[in-house]
Amino acid sequence: MPAWIRIVIVDYKSGAHLQTCVDALLAQTFTDFEVVIVDNTCPEGAARKLVNLDARFHILEAGENLGYAGGCNFGVDGNKTQNAHPCKTPWVAMLNPDAFPQPDWLHHLHQAAQTYPDISIFSTTLVSADNPDILDGFGDVLSVYGIAWHGGGGAPLSSAGQEDVYVFGPCGAAALYRTDVFRQAGGFDTDFFCYIEDVDLAWRLQQQGKKCVQVRRALCAHVGSVSTATNPEFRYYHAARNTIWMIVKCTPLWLLPIMLGLNMFSHLYLYRSRAQRGEASAWSRGLRHGLYGLPRFWKKRKPLARQRKIHKHKTLNGLVIARKSVQTRAIHSWPIPPANNTPTP
Repeated sequence: MPAWIRIVIVDYKSGAHLQTCVDALLAQTFTDFEVVIVDNTCPEGAARKLVNLDARFHILEAGENLGYAGGCNFGVDGNKTQNAHPCKTPWVAMLNPDAFPQPDWLHHLHQAAQTYPDISIFSTTLVSADNPDILDGFGDVLSVYGIAWHGGGGAPLSSAGQEDVYVFGPCGAAALYRTDVFRQAGGFDTDFFCYIEDVDLAWRLQQQGKKCVQVRRALCAHVGSVSTATNPEFRYYHAARNTIWMIVKCTPLWLLPIMLGLNMFSHLYLYRSRAQRGEASAWSRGLRHGLYGLPRFWKKRKPLARQRKIHKHKTLNGLVIARKSVQTRAIHSWPIPPANNTPTP
């Protein structure tokens, strides 16, 4: 009988963090899980140096660097040329190698899945690995400016309240999806390679009428951007490029010129501060390449439009409109109706 959940970890330049992540999973109080560690041709071979693994852990060789998006998809179903343990569990979680779950993390996610049977996406409460009283992210947030962020990053954990709430989507560092929903959506868009792929998937699922619950008590410490720490321009480039692609591919036609226009204006507005920090070149290159790729992503709109189920007014419900909230990277959440918000034990 398959486990309740498969946890997919994509390893690339994770260093010692990968072992810490594995140790955190071995300490889980909920034990009905399996783990697939995707070795994305990591030059240091951290996955092969792991110790204390039991029969629940499997290491898969990707054969090339598939990026985070492709690596996650590979961890779920492999590919056509390799017998890579296709996922048979009803739930699948994506977990960054620099994310370290608390011992009761899976317990709370499992309880949430029982408490909210109509929900197919759950978000973890991420806290700073340096200070567990500081938020790293309380769900992903998307604004009408096309700018996305981790809700409340840098704010006190206490600002997140104590209740489960709805959020736009989960951060890919520690996200839970019902496996059939993840597959039907096509998983992460592998053209993104890494960055914004979680926001892109959440935006697609939102428009299909799917909701995401933020599980307040499912805590996970997160370091953040370990694999690109020595090359921040890589991160800026992919964030800029992929944001353009996400907007053009996923945004309803009536909202598209507004969001795309506001996004371009935002980049112009922020250019000076980015230039002062030495980031402008990478952002500009990402925007340029994003625009070059628009014809390809425009073609992806048609099948997504056929899957769209929500009305115009509901489209805006999950987006941030207030400029101040964008500037402060605020949490954006809304309450779960009383009939559906029995606290997770």
